[in-house]
Amino acid sequence: MGSYCKIFKSKVVPFGRSSIYRVFTNLFYTGTFVWDGKEYKGNHNPMITLEEYDRVQVLLGKYGKPRPSKHVHAYTGEITCGECGCMHTAVTKNKLILSTGEYKSFTYYYCTRKKKSIQCSQKKTLTESALEKQILKFVEGCEIHPQFLTWALDYLKERNVVEIQDSLEVKKSNQKLCDDTQRELDNLTKMLYKELIDEQGFIKERDILRAKLAKSKDQLAESEDREEKWLELTEKTFKFAAYAKKHFVNPESPPEHKKAILLGLGWNHTITDQILTISKHKWLEPIESNYFQLKSDLERLELEETLDTTGRSERTDAIRLDWCAAVETIRTSYLSQGSL
Repeated sequence: MGSYCKIFKSKVVPFGRSSIYRVFTNLFYTGTFVWDGKEYKGNHNPMITLEEYDRVQVLLGKYGKPRPSKHVHAYTGEITCGECGCMHTAVTKNKLILSTGEYKSFTYYYCTRKKKSIQCSQKKTLTESALEKQILKFVEGCEIHPQFLTWALDYLKERNVVEIQDSLEVKKSNQKLCDDTQRELDNLTKMLYKELIDEQGFIKERDILRAKLAKSKDQLAESEDREEKWLELTEKTFKFAAYAKKHFVNPESPPEHKKAILLGLGWNHTITDQILTISKHKWLEPIESNYFQLKSDLERLELEETLDTTGRSERTDAIRLDWCAAVETIRTSYLSQGSL
């Protein structure tokens, strides 16, 4: 006890046992203070971390619940119950591991069952780890080999050159339509000034031409916007397929990244009987229907030892061409729908 001292009336005296106990159970030293029963972050520098504080409480025999902490749940707001349609929410509980004296957090997802008009039977919780295993399975279902990513990006860049050339004529036609319509509007105004048309007729024709001009300008802007964005978005699609699993299993990936990956897989995420179901995006269909067989063909080709260079090159080109056909399906799907 002699090593723990305090100054009292200009004298150094040892800390009492109760004083030491108060020091080690005071949140102030973590950079936090308590006011009116609530915890707030202070402006002072912490001497210890909150984790170290919790550890000390265990050593002191304080086995009560740890301090409440704020948890970010990655998948709330995106998953509904497959039975009643209510949102799934999540709760994180801290449990003391007696063997190590440490607290560990466990997150559970469950149906809120807020619709009183529906007797929902979905009462079981689903742990976040079990949920993420199911999400990972979906991610693996759209993962592509680096070679297929390279082929896809090369094809898209080549196709972009052709697309730009083709779109020039469309843009010229839309621009000409805009210019012609604007001239008609100008001439209509001149006719009004020269009293070649009455005001009622002028207003009627002006409104028709204005609507026509607005539509032409929208078409022109749409063609320019599509030209600028489709390559970027389709490239992101294939890069997502190639790297989603790597980012998802990375322990340092923040919750918002994992949520983005879930949304990238599809829409209408539901849980029924602890099973996650996802309505997959349309762009996944060509990958599912073509990719895995082509990947298997490429892997067998890589193991083939009897082929000469020419034969191997021809078969590789055949696989690449079939894959590029799938890539084209995704590209045209974007162009027709405007989104992936």
